[in-house]
Amino acid sequence: MSTKTVATRDQIIAGLTAMVDEDNPFFRTVEEFYDEEPKENGGIWTGGEGEPSIDGIGIFDYWQGNNPDVEKYLSDNGWYVEWYDAGTVHICES
Repeated sequence: MSTKTVATRDQIIAGLTAMVDEDNPFFRTVEEFYDEEPKENGGIWTGGEGEPSIDGIGIFDYWQGNNPDVEKYLSDNGWYVEWYDAGTVHICES
C-alpha cells in the first residue's frame, strides 16, 4: 500500500507560479471565488483563457486541453483540474 504525499495549496500555487510566464499570475482561493471564509485545505481558482501561460500559451484550455506538464505536476502532488466553465478553472486536492 503506497501513501502519496499531497502538497498544500500554498505549495501548489508556488510551484505553478514558478512554471508560468507571468510575474504575478492569477491564482486565488476557491473561497474567494464563492465569497466564503478561507478554509485550511480549499482549492485554487484561476483562469482558463490564455493566462497564466507558459511560453505564451495558456496552461489551461477548455477546448484544446491543458498543458501536460502542468497536469503531471498537479497529479504528482495529489491535485487535479476541475472546470467551472470554459474560462474558469478550479484546482482541487484529490
